[in-house]
Amino acid sequence: MANIKFTNNGPISLNVSSGDVLEDSEGNNITLDTEEVYLCRCGQSSNKPFCDGTHAVLGFDSSKGIQDFVKQE
Repeated sequence: MANIKFTNNGPISLNVSSGDVLEDSEGNNITLDTEEVYLCRCGQSSNKPFCDGTHAVLGFDSSKGIQDFVKQE
């Protein structure tokens, strides 16, 4: 099972198992060859869905926390 961490003002960090598969928005499978993956959340990476560090150049602000998007029960 993946461990998901939202980094402060940066990407989403996934700790996964090598060989796990991600599916992109077009239904293409991406087989992972690493156990740590960083996903873009600023929307400006040239290597989507993966982070390329553009968030740091843009001054991406993640002050709106994940709790604002997750349904609370």
